[in-house]
Amino acid sequence: MTGSPGTADDFRISAFSPVIDAAGNAEIPAGYIDPRQESTDGVNVDLGITQVAILFDRPVVSLATGNPVTVADFSVTSTGGTAPGVFSVDNSGNPTIVVTFDAIIPLQQWTTVIAAVKSQATGNPIVNVGNLGADDEPDRLDIGFLPADVDQSGDVGPFDILQFRQYVNLVIVPTEGVLGDYIDTNRNGVAGTGDPFDLLALRQLVNGVSPPATKVWNEQTLPTRP
Repeated sequence: MTGSPGTADDFRISAFSPVIDAAGNAEIPAGYIDPRQESTDGVNVDLGITQVAILFDRPVVSLATGNPVTVADFSVTSTGGTAPGVFSVDNSGNPTIVVTFDAIIPLQQWTTVIAAVKSQATGNPIVNVGNLGADDEPDRLDIGFLPADVDQSGDVGPFDILQFRQYVNLVIVPTEGVLGDYIDTNRNGVAGTGDPFDLLALRQLVNGVSPPATKVWNEQTLPTRP
């Protein structure tokens, strides 16, 4: 649907991909939970998403200026910890906009990226309906970070190892994204049946073996999705 200039329509974020750890992967929807390891040494949280490629359903420009989007057109919040800032924005692939943060998204929290943009062709603004909880909103995306939460449930338990095995054996395949988004536990870029160390890393996360785990992740949860 196309509205008149200055009138909101069904313009929205279509999908995104965590490009820093999954370069070239298929897009995944808002609400993705990063289940991979958070640390290389079991002490410092030095692994995680620091960059996302946001796909809009049409080319976009800045809501405020009508010019190409910049850092000022995106904001980041978190349910806890310290939300990263926006370090840079690459709009060369518009309507895919690559947003780079100045830090890793907070561990065991939800991070929300909000876009203040409008359609390049019509001038229609992206709809801002505020926070709808677990529902996807047109102008923002939520990203969770919970190591070992392979099944994307918001808590860690035995079903995560079961889902991991099902993915590895191709009993099931992800409905969004690719295998690496869910089972490249050690973040080395090798997933599927090609890296047995991913299962080892998953068990270490669940049981709190340091390194790579900074804590026992079994029975850990995320807060309510914003």
